[in-house]
Amino acid sequence: MIRQSVYAECLELWTYASFREEVEKLQAMLNPYRREDRDLLRKLTEGNIIELDTNDRLLIPAEQKAVVADAKEVVLQSTGKFIELWDRKAYDKMNDAGGDYALRAEELLGAMPVEDAR
Repeated sequence: MIRQSVYAECLELWTYASFREEVEKLQAMLNPYRREDRDLLRKLTEGNIIELDTNDRLLIPAEQKAVVADAKEVVLQSTGKFIELWDRKAYDKMNDAGGDYALRAEELLGAMPVEDAR
């Protein structure tokens, strides 16, 4: 599955099973009778099933192609659940604007209990 990210200027590549799981979670969290929830669900579940062609190339559907259409180079970035596909220039710009990742990791994750490795 491929969809345009709602959070960044990139595409998200999902396995079909992971995407279905995400859709099921969203359906459980959102009320289909509320317009805002329905609109959000629609946006978050927009995507296309993709496959490799006979030359093992990934063909990006037209509706998502605009995000990376002018890219000379792309970056694949794993997030755990899915892979982000970035135009190299957009990725570098986002990464440079991120700030101090070590400080952010310490602030967000430093208070988490660490399991004893023994």
